[in-house]
Amino acid sequence: MDARTFLIATDFLGAGNLGDDLMVAGFVEGLRRLGLAERVKVRALCSYDRESQRKRFPEIEWLDGKDAELRRREIAEAGAILGVGGTPFQVTSGEWLLEVLEQVVALKGESPFLLVNIGSESEVRRARDRVVALMRRMERISTRDGDTLALLEEFRGSEARPELIAGADLANISLPGLCASHPALEQRPHELGVILGCDTLGRADVKAVVDWVVSDKRPVAWITCEVRDIPEGEYRVYRRNRWRFAHALNWPWRPSVTLLRPDYHAGSMADLLRPFAQCRTVLSSRYHGILSAAWSGCRVAGIARSSKVKWLCEQLGVPATEPPLDVAGMGRLQREARVVDRAILEKLGALALRGMEGLGEW
Repeated sequence: MDARTFLIATDFLGAGNLGDDLMVAGFVEGLRRLGLAERVKVRALCSYDRESQRKRFPEIEWLDGKDAELRRREIAEAGAILGVGGTPFQVTSGEWLLEVLEQVVALKGESPFLLVNIGSESEVRRARDRVVALMRRMERISTRDGDTLALLEEFRGSEARPELIAGADLANISLPGLCASHPALEQRPHELGVILGCDTLGRADVKAVVDWVVSDKRPVAWITCEVRDIPEGEYRVYRRNRWRFAHALNWPWRPSVTLLRPDYHAGSMADLLRPFAQCRTVLSSRYHGILSAAWSGCRVAGIARSSKVKWLCEQLGVPATEPPLDVAGMGRLQREARVVDRAILEKLGALALRGMEGLGEW
């Protein structure tokens, strides 16, 4: 295969999570701004909603990741293999992405393997040996935060590879333009938006957030960054508690909870981000929910369901609360939420682009 062909082989894109699409949008925009868009061809394995990806990112050739023979051939013959964004080095929400990486390194030949602006979590120390073995098969990793960089430097030790580079999340490249038209806070209809992805939160924590939402009849926008109806997803939590939210009956003694669930399959990137343009304050357990709200100009705070969310809040200078969650603590979190300093965000945008700069060498 042509040496100028990049293959995105970490097959998690198109699965219904806003953050994944923001990172792809940032990657595509980064290629354009670095003058690489016309010099390289990008292909991507996608076992999920390929049509949504084709609509939003026609610059990439989307391949059927479920075709085992095609997957094997593409990985074996790729000019260079990429992992674009995400948190490949994590275990709290499962080890499936570690397993995907292990499959890729088992199938690849001599092609360089590069991870672009990726994250980790401190909990991955439980799988240190697996991460070290993967890193030895990679040429270059740029990270989305200093905590990930420090952790991977610790894991690499005295080894010469992979090259490690400080970057920032790829969404910081796409979000400035996507949020540029969002209205001023006082013009937004919802005072509060809540994003509760709970794949690493216990039932008591989820109940505490729901209890807080209904505690004083406040109107709330319930935002789904993960749009699928899966057990740990925001939409499933909404459905399970719809009787308390009284969405259909709108009882006067119950809060009015508005579901903001974008059309992932057919929507544009602007459509996926529209919920943030409607909220003045956003409390989120999702990484890219926090980042999107920050770029949209919202007051923002995090529900730190894992160390990666806590690290992001520290990076942005916004408050975060960690489990165990309770009603009083959620109230404090809303009161303490703050707008992120624009200079911090712009620095992250520059760092994200820097993390991509070396791709032209491959």
